[in-house]
Amino acid sequence: MKTRQLGSVICARITPHPAFPDAARLLGGFKHMATGDHETWTFDSGIESQVRALCIDIWGTDGSPATDLDTVTLRWTVPDEWVQELWLAGRLIARREQRDDPVQLGHKVTVIQGGFWPAGGSKKNPRLDPYDGTVVEIRGIPRAAAAKAAAADNDVTIIETNDPLSKEELRERRDQLLDDLRTINGLLDEHVVPPAEPLRCRCGLHECPPEGYTVTEVAELAGVTASTVNLWCRTGVIAAYRVGGRWIVPKPLPERVGRTRIPPHRLPCG
Repeated sequence: MKTRQLGSVICARITPHPAFPDAARLLGGFKHMATGDHETWTFDSGIESQVRALCIDIWGTDGSPATDLDTVTLRWTVPDEWVQELWLAGRLIARREQRDDPVQLGHKVTVIQGGFWPAGGSKKNPRLDPYDGTVVEIRGIPRAAAAKAAAADNDVTIIETNDPLSKEELRERRDQLLDDLRTINGLLDEHVVPPAEPLRCRCGLHECPPEGYTVTEVAELAGVTASTVNLWCRTGVIAAYRVGGRWIVPKPLPERVGRTRIPPHRLPCG
């Protein structure tokens, strides 16, 4: 999960956890968007410390590098409880959707001993039903969350790992950063001020060009070519006026221009 300040709001990109929504709403949180693997919540920036404390309490990290990158591996002897899903250290460990469905393991969870019965519970109340002595290994757990889990359950063991990140983990971190960038750009776009209408001369016949930037100036700020900015203007990626055969991008520019490259807008087929 990631937590960062964006203007007057705190943006938290989380992996879904059953304990988070109710606690987040008590802090005035609003779920901005959701995918199958992540949810994005926004909070007033004045309660940043409370939001970070909530995240650390559930996941053991608030998304800062100091807590997010210091991880360990856990080994857990799965308890034989009448439950449909198991959670540990802010992570979904295993779930059985229906009585006769196979058990689905959570992200970075591996069974190293034992396993689960092919079916468990009833149609109305499915259960995991592990074999006796089933042990799972959960990788990439923040140290704070691991320590909290080990202190609460004697069947949890912490295993130190100093292995470098694999290609799969590097790709996963890259995808998370790209998702963060899309989320931030979306939030910034919500605060874009609509451009003012062009002014007219006293005669009422001619429009004066609005105050703004030329295509060349925007290209320099965004670190792209002038042809790319022309494409943005033509397809509506950024607001612009056509004045005397050239584009004028009115002030203020979207905040993301000059800080990140705006993704190219694909023209419709045909």
